[in-house]
Amino acid sequence: MDLHPTIIHFPIVCILLALIFDVVGHFARAEYLHKNGLALLIGGALLTLPSAYSGESAAENVRHIPGITELLHHHQDLSTIALWFSLILVVTRIHLVARKRYVGGRKFGHMVATAACVSLIMWSAYTGGQLVYEFGAGTAVQKQQEPQSDIP
Repeated sequence: MDLHPTIIHFPIVCILLALIFDVVGHFARAEYLHKNGLALLIGGALLTLPSAYSGESAAENVRHIPGITELLHHHQDLSTIALWFSLILVVTRIHLVARKRYVGGRKFGHMVATAACVSLIMWSAYTGGQLVYEFGAGTAVQKQQEPQSDIP
């Protein structure tokens, strides 16, 4: 069973919501929204790990599709960068909050970096969608067209 389509949406939504909570919290001057944003960012970043692992597994099942290689590598590269970017954001944010330095320009800079990470994630998600809609990756049609091996 391919878990990638099942779990990939959780980190996408968590990191996007983290940004929304932080931006609204900034303008509303509501510290509790920043705390929720941090929790969502941590959850989203941690969920990128099983998403990436399941994506590698899913990629093995679609490599035989003609013409998919370039887009598949592009999607994998974007996803790997997004994974590391999100983990760096979490470590940075925890450090800033723990030292009570998540204020002013640092807070704004972190929100801009989070927005960049969200943009990267959306770009990666778009390429993942292309893999599904243009090549049928992970669909029942693609699974019917997989090369059959003689080994049971």
